[in-house]
Order: sequence, then C-alpha cells, then structure tokens
Amino acid sequence: MRFATRSPLILRGLPPPPIDPWANYRAALKAQDKEFYPSLLTHDDQKVRSTAWGFINGEHGLRQWSAAYKKKWLKDCNIEFTDDFLQETNQLLDALAARVDREERFLFARLQPESGEAQAGG
Repeated sequence: MRFATRSPLILRGLPPPPIDPWANYRAALKAQDKEFYPSLLTHDDQKVRSTAWGFINGEHGLRQWSAAYKKKWLKDCNIEFTDDFLQETNQLLDALAARVDREERFLFARLQPESGEAQAGG
C-alpha cells in the first residue's frame, strides 16, 4: 500500500479534511489485544502459543514506531504531504504489511486444521 505523491485535494488547492487516520489502526490493535491474542495464548497447541508470544513481543517496536510517527506527522491532523512524510509513511505501511503477511503465513497457518483432520471430521 502506497500513498500517492500528491493528494487530489491538495492538487485542487483544497486543504485535506480533518480526520484521525489512526482510528482504524488503534481499533484493530485493541481488538487484537483483547480478543485475538489472549485466546491464542491459551490454545491447546504449544506451537500456536509460542508463535503468538513471538508476535506479541515483536509488536512492541512497531507500536513505538507508529506512536512516534503519529506524534511527528499527524499532530493536530495537519498533514503535509512532503517527500519525507511520504517516504516514512510508505516505510511504516510496508512494515505493517509485512507484519500482516507474517501473521497469515506463520500464525494463521498454525490455526488451520491439518488436511487429515479436516477430512476425518467431514
């Protein structure tokens, strides 16, 4: 996911609307913290529990980076689409996308029933 180099609103000479671009991100993290990861930490499979702990521990740095990003770039929702802003935004989005990719490949894959189990149950 990439931000365009120039906002269509800015190109038309209009200021960007006042928004909180972090609202969905915070809501997703809150849901993970309260619902998703706690259930994985009590999962029957030790590999699932271990993998979940690894993701929880690895998330600390990403959260610190995103908090610093918000403080630096999104203060008062006065976003200026400078080259530095776009570069750091794309780096953060790439890190988030990589995190989601790792969750899908390693964590969610552990939650899928083995092919033999799925066939035996059906």
